[in-house]
Amino acid sequence: MTALSCCLLASHAQALTVVSTYAEDTVASLLRDFQAQRPGARLTVISRRADLIQRGVESGSLRHADVVLTSSPFLLQGLKGAGLLLPLAVGQREGRCVPPGLALLDPQRQFASYGVSGFGLLWNNRQLRQLGVAPPSRWQDLLQPALHGKVLMSTPARSSTTHIMVEKVLQDQGWQAGWSLLLRLAGNMPTIASRSHSVAERINDGEVAAAPMLDSSARPFAESGHDFEFRYFPSFAVIPTYVALLKGGEERAQAQALARYLFSPRGQLNLLRTAHFKVPLNDWPQAPQSQAVCRALRQQRPVDEALLLAREKLVQELYDQLITRNSEQLRDTWELIQQAGLQSRLSPEQGRWLAQARRLAADPPLAAAQAADPAYLAAFNRDPRRARQEALRWQQAWQAQLNQAAQLARRALVATHHD
Repeated sequence: MTALSCCLLASHAQALTVVSTYAEDTVASLLRDFQAQRPGARLTVISRRADLIQRGVESGSLRHADVVLTSSPFLLQGLKGAGLLLPLAVGQREGRCVPPGLALLDPQRQFASYGVSGFGLLWNNRQLRQLGVAPPSRWQDLLQPALHGKVLMSTPARSSTTHIMVEKVLQDQGWQAGWSLLLRLAGNMPTIASRSHSVAERINDGEVAAAPMLDSSARPFAESGHDFEFRYFPSFAVIPTYVALLKGGEERAQAQALARYLFSPRGQLNLLRTAHFKVPLNDWPQAPQSQAVCRALRQQRPVDEALLLAREKLVQELYDQLITRNSEQLRDTWELIQQAGLQSRLSPEQGRWLAQARRLAADPPLAAAQAADPAYLAAFNRDPRRARQEALRWQQAWQAQLNQAAQLARRALVATHHD
C-alpha cells in the first residue's frame, strides 16, 4: 500500500482509496493533480493483480475501497456480477482515436473508459545491432533464432493486458496458428516475466532485446533519448482503461469527483503528461506524430469481448500448462530445433524429422472446435473437477509431444554432425 506523500495534510480526514491493476507510481502521478485541487484531502493507492483485487473487494482488506482504475474486463465483469459497483454519473463515451465498435461505457454505466492503450514492440537498438537483427515490426520477427533467450513477456494469468494481447493473437491468427506462434515465441524467452510492469525494465537492464507490450509501458523508454524504439503491431488490441466506483467505499462524493476529473479537459490532458500515459478520448494533439498514433488506433478491429470473457479461464490455464510450467524444456527444445535448422545440409529423412519436431513443439493439445464450443467452455468454467482433468490431460499430452520433438530434433542434429 502506498499513500501519496502530497496527500498526508489532514490526518483526521478519511482517505479516498484507489485500487488499480497499474503500478502504484504511474497511478499516483495522475492523481497528484486531482489532489492538488482539493487541499486537505488524502489519497491512498493500492496496486494488485486483478484476481487479488476481486477477492479483496469481496471479502478482504479492500472491501471499503472507493475507486477501481483498470483495463481488465475480467475484473470489472466480476465486480459487476457480484453487485459491488455503483453507477457512474457520466454520459455516453466517444473517442476520436477509438476504433468503431469499441465499447467505452458499460450499458448499466457501472464503468466507463477515460482513455485507451495499444500494443506494439519495444526493442533496444544497440542489442539488436549486436545480434545482427533488424528492428522487428511483427510477431513473426520475434521468432528468429538470433533472438533465442532475448524476448520476454508475462502470462495471461498474471496480467490482464497480456491476456488480451494473447487473445488478440488467437483471434487474428486462428486458434491453431495463434498457439503455434505463442509456443515458438516462448522458445525464445529466457524466463516468464512475473508481471507485465517489469518487462520494459528487463529491456532497459539489457537482459532481453525486445518485447511485446503496451504503449504506456514502453513510452518512458522510447522517449528517453537512449537507444530504445517502440512500434505498434500492424494489428493489435486497443484496450480501454476504465474507472469504476465500489459500493463498499466510504468516500462516495470524492470518488464521483475523481471520475469527473478523469473525463474533464484537465484530466484528459494529464493522461499525456504523466506516467499513467493513455491516449485520451478528447484533446489529442494535432502534431503529425500524434495523428499517426490516432490513425493507427482507429483502424484496428476490436477484440471479440464475448469470446475473450467466455474462455478466460481456459486460455489462462492452457498457457500456464503449455508455457509457464514448461518454459525451460520448451526453450531447450526449440534451441535444438533451431540448431538443426541452421545446418547447411539436411537429407530428406533429416528434413522430415525436423519438420515433425517443429509440428510437435507448436501444436496445442486442444482443438479449435473445443475452444469455441459453448458447452465445453461452460463445463470448464463451472466444474473445477472437469477443469483439473482437462489441465492434466493437456499436461500429459504436451509433455509427450515435447519429449518426442526434442528426440527428433536431436536425431536430425546428430545425423548432420555425423555426415
